[in-house]
Amino acid sequence: RPDASVRCPSNALYMSTGYLCLSISKGGEYSSKTDGYAIGITLLVCLTNRSEVQLTDRCEDEFEEDWTDIDAAKLSDVAAGWPVDAARAVKDLAQAGDGQKSLCHHSLRKRPTLPEALLTLRALLSGTQGGAGVEEAAPAFGDEAAAAAARTTGYEPSPLSVQVRGMRTGGDAQARIQDNMLLAFKTLMPRLDA
Repeated sequence: RPDASVRCPSNALYMSTGYLCLSISKGGEYSSKTDGYAIGITLLVCLTNRSEVQLTDRCEDEFEEDWTDIDAAKLSDVAAGWPVDAARAVKDLAQAGDGQKSLCHHSLRKRPTLPEALLTLRALLSGTQGGAGVEEAAPAFGDEAAAAAARTTGYEPSPLSVQVRGMRTGGDAQARIQDNMLLAFKTLMPRLDA
């Protein structure tokens, strides 16, 4: 039968743990921080156009460098045409060095909240300029809860967030970033459906 190779006679569930936070696989509880891990891996898949399974380890092997030393421009999918600053910001948001918060950090305490990550991504997509004392990018309609959560957590922009907001070089940069994100998600979605 042509489809026999994709069937499992034991009915056991086999799945990739690429998107699963390691704390869950060790018996931990689901939380917004563990959900953030899956979002971080999704961002890395979009950025690199690589499989989610051991993504950072495989990149370290390929480039023969530690993850934090790999240039984001070399890491990003060439076909997607990622701007260097956007590639660096997405890479750092997903998994940065040990001293920085990132969605895939090994320590749950060193992961940003989902509202913080959302603000960073919105700033990246909108190309909002700013820094200390500048208002955050306005939330999209229906995201008042995310904005309220960010206010109640006492969010202060991280250096990465300030850097991302300062990346705008014109309307063309904004269009490129939005096009890259759309292309990356179009590439990712068939993989998730498979």
